[in-house]
Amino acid sequence: MISINLSTQKKAVDITNVGGLDLSKIKVKFVLIAILISYLPDFIILPSLEEERAAAQETINNLTTEANKKRKQVNSLKGFDKQIQQLKRREQQLVEKLELVKTIISKKKNPWKVLEYVAKNIPPEIWLTEIYYEDDKMIFKGLSMDYTNQGVFLENLKRSVFFADNIAYSKVDTAAMSSDMKKMAPFEITANIVRYE
Repeated sequence: MISINLSTQKKAVDITNVGGLDLSKIKVKFVLIAILISYLPDFIILPSLEEERAAAQETINNLTTEANKKRKQVNSLKGFDKQIQQLKRREQQLVEKLELVKTIISKKKNPWKVLEYVAKNIPPEIWLTEIYYEDDKMIFKGLSMDYTNQGVFLENLKRSVFFADNIAYSKVDTAAMSSDMKKMAPFEITANIVRYE
């Protein structure tokens, strides 16, 4: 009978060979230098980066504080926005009222300039006894020594920019006048006003 030993022979474990890597060929000095270089940033570069990070964080904090202040200012100004809107509405109302007042003033007719023109252009020999003003119409009643002065006055009124061309002239009956006034020539002129300024 033949006996076969199937058990593997125990060899001495080679610790210099780990996973196919021969550790005996590794230079310990270079490994230590590599480890030192790999940890060097943690001791030298990392503190300087930490200072920059702290400065950046402080800048961020300052900007956040500034942004919060600005946000508070904006929120406080929202009340002003409402006031501005109210003021704009009030301004619009005032503009509308001003336009209404301008319209009313433009329709208001003041015969001052017309009367001033009449006073400057009436011959000295004419005496106005009555002046009526109603609905863009002026009626002049008066006396003169003769009809020539009345003609001059009538022509002055026709040349005016204030009156229309269709000025009505009429002589007044002297029967109702007193005897000492019978020598006077009474008249009545009716003129339509077309312009007040």
